[in-house]
Amino acid sequence: MRRLGVAVLGLFSGLLTGFLLIEVIARISLGSSGQVPDSLPLGLLLGYLTPVLAILGVVLALVIDGRMRHQ
Repeated sequence: MRRLGVAVLGLFSGLLTGFLLIEVIARISLGSSGQVPDSLPLGLLLGYLTPVLAILGVVLALVIDGRMRHQ
């Protein structure tokens, strides 16, 4: 049960980080002009950033927990 709790905590941490980074990237890309640039790479980055960071958060949380338990 501990691993499940740590995994859920890592998932929520990754999701929160992803949402915050999307907001920062969107604000920078919009700039002061307020026009959305037509770029496929930026759209792909914004689309895949949150799920990738959520998975990375789960993996990182489980690795850190595993190392803390073995010490």
